[in-house]
Amino acid sequence: MLGIFEKRQFSDGKKIWFGRYRNLTNVLHWHFECEIIRIVEGSARIKIGDFCFEATKDDCFFCASEELHYIISEADTQVDVAIFDEK
Repeated sequence: MLGIFEKRQFSDGKKIWFGRYRNLTNVLHWHFECEIIRIVEGSARIKIGDFCFEATKDDCFFCASEELHYIISEADTQVDVAIFDEK
């Protein structure tokens, strides 16, 4: 299965982006930056590379640069995502 390339735009020359989502679901994708995913509350299914995880509150995941991944959150799930340039 092919993933979609996601181009991240950083503002003001910063090399990190942070977002907090409720009920996040996204398609299989990849980007040049690394990503940290944390389940704040609720649960989600997370695929990173060849591995699938059933994630619950306070679980944290690292996704390396150019690695295919997606998140499918259950209802009332809150997810923090930090995307950053590995340099």
